[in-house]
Amino acid sequence: MASTLALNFRSYRPEDHAAVIEIIIAGVNMYCPEDEEGAAGNREYIKWSLETDLADIQGTYFDSNGHFWVLTNTNEGREEIIGTVALEGNEDGRCELRRLAVKPEYHRRGLARKLVAHLEDWARSHGFKTVELSTGVVMAPACTLYSVLGYTETGRRAASNDPSYVMVSFEKALL
Repeated sequence: MASTLALNFRSYRPEDHAAVIEIIIAGVNMYCPEDEEGAAGNREYIKWSLETDLADIQGTYFDSNGHFWVLTNTNEGREEIIGTVALEGNEDGRCELRRLAVKPEYHRRGLARKLVAHLEDWARSHGFKTVELSTGVVMAPACTLYSVLGYTETGRRAASNDPSYVMVSFEKALL
């Protein structure tokens, strides 16, 4: 990995699918509980993700007045996908931030912040007034990041597929 990054945001393309899935699964697995029940829940979440929005990125994001980006680093002429973020459009000027993930070897470089800022700029320019998101309480670094970036916690609830897994909701008004 080069110490200086040549970063580029671009729209997801179908040929990116395998790399995108790998990055997102790696991100989810970082927070996998070590007990068997937690690991089983994690496997179920990954399976669900692969069968829903990640099975149809075009339909879920682009066709919903949203978008899906990849963050790339170009090194010696070779483009590598190192991060993802998606925006799912909702009604009433609201949108949802989803699928924020950075390849583990690129953590601690401010890339998640850059991905969120890119999404917020796009959302603002496309008329969205509020960004919402949900994440697991076990993803403490993500919860901290969202708070630092100006997101306000709006509630906690049990995950629909696992009552022991607590989801945290956040939102941010785009000014």
